[in-house]
Amino acid sequence: MRDWFFKRHRDDEGFDRIELAVVPRFKTSGLSGDEWRVSTVIRFYRKGVVVFERSFGSMENAVRFLPWVEAVEAKENNTAWPLKGDDEKCFQPGCSEPHTVEYQIKKEYSDSGEGPLHDTGLKSRRRFCKAHAHRGDCGLEDADENYEIMKGGEASVKDVPEDRISPSAFGGVVEIDPQG
Repeated sequence: MRDWFFKRHRDDEGFDRIELAVVPRFKTSGLSGDEWRVSTVIRFYRKGVVVFERSFGSMENAVRFLPWVEAVEAKENNTAWPLKGDDEKCFQPGCSEPHTVEYQIKKEYSDSGEGPLHDTGLKSRRRFCKAHAHRGDCGLEDADENYEIMKGGEASVKDVPEDRISPSAFGGVVEIDPQG
């Protein structure tokens, strides 16, 4: 038995795309006649795979029921984690590329940042593709310095696609006068 497991990224919500689509169909009937009809389907995706879908009679009803479908129906029937082969793909939410690097997490933190948490002896790992292997230095758990490379090579910011880089801007300083 191995002493490690794969740990989902804290931003991974199980689904990474929700689609509403009009579905036309041509109804035929010898009694009432033939005509085009439409319905709307809500599809939930994970890593490019449809993991849940539900049909409605109209786009309006699909939109109205979307919060319920997402919060209750899709999660109750949740086959979104893990999918067969899920751990072979990048753990970056929204990415369905195959992984190229595997990291072991050195110190674990809670989703709200408390930690490091008590070491249980069971190690956690994550896998990323080349474009997402460089994790940066801002996070606690999900930062380059908190990962040990188990498979694959060194990651670099040079591997991050140019169109994915979003520089922050300095918004200025706000001074507060305590005397009012």
